[in-house]
Amino acid sequence: MNGCAQKCRAVKEILESDDSSPREKIEAVSRIVSVGDVDTLLADFERFPIGRQTSDEDRAPFERRLTSAVQLTTIVGSKGLSADHVIVLGCDNANLRHTTRNAFFVAFTRARESLSLLACTGGGGAKLLHEFVTGVPDDHARGFMWKAGGVEDVYPSIGDLQNHLGKIQYAKELSAKRARARRAGR
Repeated sequence: MNGCAQKCRAVKEILESDDSSPREKIEAVSRIVSVGDVDTLLADFERFPIGRQTSDEDRAPFERRLTSAVQLTTIVGSKGLSADHVIVLGCDNANLRHTTRNAFFVAFTRARESLSLLACTGGGGAKLLHEFVTGVPDDHARGFMWKAGGVEDVYPSIGDLQNHLGKIQYAKELSAKRARARRAGR
């Protein structure tokens, strides 16, 4: 199981537990994931307690339903749902290869406040960001790359990040080609 899914499950367990206060829950969550503004998150928890049905004043009538701290769903399963913050996993050329543009935009439009599109290149055959991601306008996106050591690179645009990933892929392919040629020359 990958680290992201484990973190999601851990956060969900913390937020849905009945044995701690909202502040204790937020502090526990902040030890797992980065929480930008603890006070705002606490205010949201107090305004929208987990597990209670939202009122008409809180949300539009068509969005009224039992809330959950973290909801995991497929892109297709997200149709008709919305959330303040949405994270779409697998936005690379391997995971989205059979996804239609319409299905992708269903997931893309579920967010009310923030949307994070994540891709893990180098695993499972993924090499680059999917073309749907690279089509996001630069004035609405930021490109980040996290490495195993926690180093973060920031790119001025998604296109710049894609170009960097392309250079990495090219270097890997060239290195593999040279290694095959050396082995064949023995």
